[in-house]
This record gives sequence, C-alpha cells and structure tokens, in this order.
Amino acid sequence: MSNNTTNRFVDLYSLESPVECYKLNLIGIFCLILFVFSTFFNSTLLWTFIRHKSLRTSINIFIVALTSFNLFGTIVELPFIIVSNLRCRWVFGKFGCIFSAYIMYFIGCTSIYLMSAISFERFYIIYKPMSIRNVNTRTNMLIILACSLNGLMWASFPLLGWSYYSLEGAYTSCAVEWKERSPNVSSYNITIFFLVFLIPLTLILISNAKLIHIVSQF
Repeated sequence: MSNNTTNRFVDLYSLESPVECYKLNLIGIFCLILFVFSTFFNSTLLWTFIRHKSLRTSINIFIVALTSFNLFGTIVELPFIIVSNLRCRWVFGKFGCIFSAYIMYFIGCTSIYLMSAISFERFYIIYKPMSIRNVNTRTNMLIILACSLNGLMWASFPLLGWSYYSLEGAYTSCAVEWKERSPNVSSYNITIFFLVFLIPLTLILISNAKLIHIVSQF
C-alpha cells in the first residue's frame, strides 16, 4: 500500500460521514436492538447447553462453537458500529478500525466454515446412520479448531500486507478493502470469494439439498 493511499486512509478519520446523520442514527438504534437480542438469545442458548448435560453431545458441539463466536462478535464488534453511527463518524481511530474489522472478519470466516461443517455432518449422519458411532468430541473439536485457524489465517492476511482493512463508505464501520482495483487487493478479494464464500456456500447448499432429498424418501 502506497504512502498516498495511507494518507488518504488516515485523513478519513477526521471527516463526518457523507450519509445524513439521522439515517446513521437509525442504523445505530437498529444495531443497538440487534445487540440486545443477539446477546440475550445467544447467551440463553449457551446457558441451556451448559445447564443441561444431555445436550452437551459431540454432535451439538458445533452449535455451541457457532453460538460462542456469534456472542463474541456481538459483544466486541457491534459496540464500535453502534457508537460510530450514533456519533455520525468513526471515533475509534486507525487501531480501532483495524481491530474491529479484524474481529468481524475472523468471526465471519470462521462462522461460514462452521456452518459448512454442521451441514455436512447432519447430511452424513442421515446418509449413513451407523456413522454416528464414529462421531466423537475429539474429532469435532479438531474440526472446530481447523475452522478457527482458517478464519484466523484469512483475517490475518490483510495485517501482513495482502490487502488491508479500511473505513467503509459511510465512515462508521471498517472492513477489508473492496473498492481498490490494485493487483494486491483484487487478488485477495477474488481468492476469498472462492475459498471463503463460494466453496463453503456450495457445500452448505449441496449438503442440505441431499439431506432434504433423503428425508423426503421416508
């Protein structure tokens, strides 16, 4: 990333959002409501798994992991967006921008991999019912770890120079740079489109389609 690009990026922190403030306030209020509901329901679900030992099966461990990531993202990421939209500008500086974008991207990448694992496992158990005996906590924990490491890897590349995190158009949230057409940014975006979005989404759709087809045969 060139010095000129960096300077333009830093200068954005002193600017008010180009979007009307009342629209941003509405977004902030919506995100605040989302924060309350997401925290409540994800916490309730986790507490249910903790309280009822019968639910703590090796199969449900994926749900526990996904819920934990969702709760973590809600608590850590949403406050940045809520405050910035209510203030009508980004107020957390460059470090806050990179940190919030990194957390959001890490959780997003990990979550889609976990959803792929959940979809495939559900299909496989229905497709081969006897295989449930081979499903154990250790194996599923290793899969969750692999999903998390993959999410961590893709979220870390922008910190290492392959693309970068930047303020989005409204100047109230941060994400991976999407608009720049440099080879560095474009190559990263194309790669994650296939490896983090398209392939996992295809696996989810195929697994669920086959699952529905199998169930409809009974």
